[in-house]
Amino acid sequence: MVIEGLFAKRRFLDLLRDFLVFEDDGSGRLVKKMAGYHQFHAVQVAVEETLRAAALARDGRVAELGGHYEASGKPGGKPGDRRVGAIWHT
Repeated sequence: MVIEGLFAKRRFLDLLRDFLVFEDDGSGRLVKKMAGYHQFHAVQVAVEETLRAAALARDGRVAELGGHYEASGKPGGKPGDRRVGAIWHT
């Protein structure tokens, strides 16, 4: 189940393109860092909501729907309302 979820083509490509970084650890050695699943999904929702709030979202061009990270359980608002919200990580 996890393998099928992670390796869905669009999700996997998004993960590689936007959530993977190679960083020099100071000694000239590269260290690979990857976002956690909760970070990945929260950022996808945040980007989608930002585009909606700025009236820039187009059907099918924004991250997949899925996670519900909003406290009230009411995702979104009116397009262009300039209200995005916040994500809390602890």
